[in-house]
Amino acid sequence: MQINANLLEEIIAITSYPTALYGRFDSTFLSLPPEIISTSMQEHQRYFSVFKGESLHNAFVVVSNTPLEHGDFSQIIAGNEKVLKARLSDAVFFYQNDLKQSLEWSVIAQNLEKIAFVQGLGSLKDKVQREQHIATWLAHQYQPSAQPTLQEILALAKADLCSEVVYEFPELQGVMGSYYARHHLKDQAVCTAIQEQYLPVGENTPLPSTLLSALGALAIKLDTLLALFSIGKIPTGSKDPFALRRAANGVLRICLHYNLDFNLRTHVQALAGAYAPFDLETLRDFMLERFIHVLASQIAHFNPTFYKAVLKGLKALHSDAYGVCEIARKVQALHAFFNQDRALELVAIFKRVANITQGNTPSQVDLTLFKDPSEHALYHAYAHVARMEFGDFLDKLNALSLLKDPLECFFDRVLVNDPCLQTQHNRQGLLHLIYHEFLGVADIKEL
Repeated sequence: MQINANLLEEIIAITSYPTALYGRFDSTFLSLPPEIISTSMQEHQRYFSVFKGESLHNAFVVVSNTPLEHGDFSQIIAGNEKVLKARLSDAVFFYQNDLKQSLEWSVIAQNLEKIAFVQGLGSLKDKVQREQHIATWLAHQYQPSAQPTLQEILALAKADLCSEVVYEFPELQGVMGSYYARHHLKDQAVCTAIQEQYLPVGENTPLPSTLLSALGALAIKLDTLLALFSIGKIPTGSKDPFALRRAANGVLRICLHYNLDFNLRTHVQALAGAYAPFDLETLRDFMLERFIHVLASQIAHFNPTFYKAVLKGLKALHSDAYGVCEIARKVQALHAFFNQDRALELVAIFKRVANITQGNTPSQVDLTLFKDPSEHALYHAYAHVARMEFGDFLDKLNALSLLKDPLECFFDRVLVNDPCLQTQHNRQGLLHLIYHEFLGVADIKEL
């Protein structure tokens, strides 16, 4: 028996004397997609599905609110079997009708044009065409060979919204589309992508199983976000009628899983031309707000301070480097760096650098103005690090930590705020260079 957790909770809530009864239905109904049978039983009748091995069995379990000792249950079982037979007979009729429908885009488009998406955003046909525009861009960025297939996936993805089965069982959208595509001999990769177009549906739920499916799901979610934000439908408080938080979480999780470094500033800007003008920073900040929750679910002992420090670094640099994967790598590097024994000791001196430079305008460093060997030593140590190429951000943090000793020597031997303004600005400029290198990972003032 398949235990549906939500159905079980509902049964517990509505029964005082639960008694499980075993019923059967005609095995000919097993020719239907199993999702239709299970959904019909669970959603409409509150039955539990029964499986034999991995396959759906022609049986069900219904829970009666009658104590076991109160006699014969045969009439209750027979009544439930009769009701289910009528339900499944209707489902066979709907399904057979749907299989006769064409999957040509001209027919699908005509049907979708009659269904409004959201006021101000046209019909579902318009939404599909926007999704295809985004898919073209995504394919160019991440998998150029997938572009024709992606166009086909998105053209077929919403065809089942006009089907009789989905009208009866809305929760099967996507699932039924994959069956109809398979019936019309579409490639298996296309069928899978249609079925997985809405994934992930929540936190810690499955992601699309292939890159092709992931790009299709991304196109759909990105259009939803851009379109709704373009008409001001932005979630506030607990109100999120269009599930935009879920869409944002889905975009971020997919990008991280498939290492698609989607940029929340430059890439969003590249896609926004197809929509009414709106403040793109609002969407970026919304996505960044969701990102902290996504990272918290994926990084052990997650420290939100590290995430905030990374964003502060980007802001301080006026950087466009808002790539989803790059931000995640910086946060992960900070977690790894702070697991080292000397991390707090190292950060203390680098915070001193940040505090001294705060509020000062960066100036050019003139080596001829150095008066103490410690200045030369610090500059050359910095220059060596600045010339290095790093495999990851942890390598960069470890390299920057090598500046600790020359920094301590510098602070011991010279007065940064020297009475001579030229010397003072030169020394502040040197510290600015070091601080700037740290900002490429995070703002150390925030740590």
